[in-house]
Amino acid sequence: MKVYISQLDEFSKLEHLVSEYGVGLEVVMFANAMVLDDKERYVAELKEYIHKVEQVSFHGPFSDLIPGSNDPEIRRVANMRFTQGFQVAKQFKSKRIVYHTGCIPHTYWEKQWLENSKCFWKEFTQGKLEEMEIHIENVYDDDYILMAEIIDEVNNPNFSACLDIGHVNTCSSKSIEHWIKGLNKRVKHVHLHNNEGVLDNHNGLRNGKINMVKTLEMLKNYCPEANWAIEVFDINQLAESLKFLKNLGFL
Repeated sequence: MKVYISQLDEFSKLEHLVSEYGVGLEVVMFANAMVLDDKERYVAELKEYIHKVEQVSFHGPFSDLIPGSNDPEIRRVANMRFTQGFQVAKQFKSKRIVYHTGCIPHTYWEKQWLENSKCFWKEFTQGKLEEMEIHIENVYDDDYILMAEIIDEVNNPNFSACLDIGHVNTCSSKSIEHWIKGLNKRVKHVHLHNNEGVLDNHNGLRNGKINMVKTLEMLKNYCPEANWAIEVFDINQLAESLKFLKNLGFL
């Protein structure tokens, strides 16, 4: 299992944590459309410090991108942005990239959204899964079932789930245990952060209502192949979260 920290702050503030704990870096900057539109500049910037990181993961673009949309133009733009993110990740020899499912419950006829999503991901992953693992992540998804169906349809070990624990706690009516047991070994990547169950605060692992010790143990039992990425905004809470994982023997 590899542990990453998300690049939610300047690398100069994260560098000592990368070094001290030997963690990887999940690059988030290219999730931003404005960065993608000026990607040569930001690729050069990333190259200045990425050599200090043993292993990288990438978070792909997500704002307003809905792979399951009924509008073919929306799907076309999603494909274009996702491809841009993938190509940047390739430049840095990333092991994996994460994309959101784009599911917003009650805004689409569920069956149609699912069929559109299956077609999108089967097409998008063509020729890419030999180069990099692709994970689809829950955000507003209420249940894991649609994600599971998409993953099973693509049917490739390098296409799997990124289970975001914090998003489950704020956006889903189902328990974290339900999601972990349901997705099971389909989960190959996890986003870890905590909250109070109201807002997606991206707090430290011990700063919220999620029973993190129980959650981590379930992840190890049901999703043993999954890597973990800590998505915490506050640098002090991030440091505390790494220490917490180390004390539990996960680092």
